[in-house]
Amino acid sequence: MRAFTGMVLAAGLLAGTAGPLLAQCTPTVAFVTDAGQGRLLAVDLATGASVPVAFGLNVPMGVDLDPTESIAYVADWQGGRLLAIDLTTHAVKTVASGLSNPADVDVNAAGTIAYVVQQTSGTLSAVSLSSGAVSTVATGLSGPAGVALNTRETFAFVTENGGGVLSAINLGTGSRVVEASGLGHPLGVANDPLNNGIYFTKGDLSMYDFRIFMTRLITANLTAPEGVAVDGSGLTAYVAERGSGELSSVGLQTGAVTLVAPGLGSPSGVALACHPTYAPLVFRGRVERAAASTCLEGTHLLSDPCTGSSVLLSSTRFNLDSYLCSDVVVSGPDIGVECPDIDVQSIDPSPPSCTIMVRELLVLGGADAQMQWTRVPCAFSYDAIRGNVAGLAQAPTGIDLGQVTCLGNDLPASDLPIYDGPHDPETPSPGQAFFYLARVNGSPFLVSPYGFSSDNLEELPSSGDCPR
Repeated sequence: MRAFTGMVLAAGLLAGTAGPLLAQCTPTVAFVTDAGQGRLLAVDLATGASVPVAFGLNVPMGVDLDPTESIAYVADWQGGRLLAIDLTTHAVKTVASGLSNPADVDVNAAGTIAYVVQQTSGTLSAVSLSSGAVSTVATGLSGPAGVALNTRETFAFVTENGGGVLSAINLGTGSRVVEASGLGHPLGVANDPLNNGIYFTKGDLSMYDFRIFMTRLITANLTAPEGVAVDGSGLTAYVAERGSGELSSVGLQTGAVTLVAPGLGSPSGVALACHPTYAPLVFRGRVERAAASTCLEGTHLLSDPCTGSSVLLSSTRFNLDSYLCSDVVVSGPDIGVECPDIDVQSIDPSPPSCTIMVRELLVLGGADAQMQWTRVPCAFSYDAIRGNVAGLAQAPTGIDLGQVTCLGNDLPASDLPIYDGPHDPETPSPGQAFFYLARVNGSPFLVSPYGFSSDNLEELPSSGDCPR
């Protein structure tokens, strides 16, 4: 029965038409997910240089592209989401959520449906890329890890990591046929554009060959391979080696393995593109020297005082000390191993996107209240005040905070991420309430405001303010 089914599939595949993009051109870029550091990387296949195009993902695994090669769809395994990442603007959109550890994704040629395997629930689902609606194609799969459509998009080939099998799922009926078994723990899977079989990883790179209805080894010279993608010629596969942190190419006729790019962290998924529209991710913020940490990478830290995000920097091109406490925008390849570390290749002045203020202010305790806030990069000192809510009033050009009490003047800044501000032993009278505010002092922003109202009016004490 399995052989008969294989013959039907092979005949169907051979009658299909060529794929829309890769069958017509040579891939130039591979988009690779880094599951360990939550990144999506663009790898130049000619030079091996990699640049980040997205950060902040939650164990990203499988990845595929839309037909325009401008949007990457990522199976966010830990986050339980299918994500759409604009490769030019870097905007990340959730297409579908509530998925059960999505492990891989394959987008149809029209760019309208993404087929996703949900590892924990054992489900193959179809996700509408316009509405995000999720429909079930097949259930009862054992730890599905990879999915690849056949050329005619009538079947999905799924590697079942839990069952050690390669299955073919009829997309119209949801029926399942095991094509190959006894595979150990198969992971990535890719269709052969020559329609001779299906490639998959299982500690090596193998192929289920439709011509002989058997599995044959391509190469065992890989280190914990996961994702795999095959170019349009059907002669070269690109494999994400999670064990070595590398992307390698494999000659499918000879089994020869060639290193394409090292230092990719924990690469999991890979998708090929011929002429993608993408831009390296840029980072904005204020340059500081990096403090000692468990991550022994990067000489400097770029911190955004508006968003609180930060990234380590080093540079083979610039003396970053000359940019200390400057507001800049930088870009460059990520050369980090354990942590992201951007090798700055371009650096330009860039004013902050917000008015610099103390943010995320908390008041802890009751009778002896203590102020805390998130540190401001390159701050020299802070001022902290207390006021009575009853004294608030709207003035012609701002918000009058009334009479305030200076709780701390020129409090020295520190490098700790959370700043412990002053204690306040006073308590409001019954029926009264206190408010607390802080401002930051120091180059390059001099003295910041205490804050603004919802209609963007500055909050100003009428008396009792800390000396400037």
